[in-house]
Amino acid sequence: MGYRYIDMNTETQIIDYGSISISPDMNSIYAWIESHGFKQAEFKKGRDYISTYWGARTIVFKLIERENYRTYYIIGPKGSLIALEIAIEDNKILYDFYSPIWLFGIWTIKLKLKPDAPWYASYLSVGYKIQEKFEKRFNMLL
Repeated sequence: MGYRYIDMNTETQIIDYGSISISPDMNSIYAWIESHGFKQAEFKKGRDYISTYWGARTIVFKLIERENYRTYYIIGPKGSLIALEIAIEDNKILYDFYSPIWLFGIWTIKLKLKPDAPWYASYLSVGYKIQEKFEKRFNMLL
């Protein structure tokens, strides 16, 4: 799975905040993420376990810490989890939205978000809409 990035040196990355234009900075991006209900993962020994609920069922997800990245998550439909990993490297913002699956309590798989997900994986469509909103807000559409 490839990671998307935005070059913070280009003029096209100027954001219009109403009456003033400023270049994106990580604090404004973190503020946007948190204002949209995302919580920052709290890693212990490189892992974070998040429990959600769908009906009477408990669903557990495992997030793995990536060096130099901040990880955020939000609970989606049907107890799903939508995750965002974001970092700055060489003056570029690197980010990846995905939905984690913890298969058999052994493997962590990152599912790609998509606009046309089937009904049983509607959370992938919901996550895709959040990703589009993020990219539009910070002018990151590729």
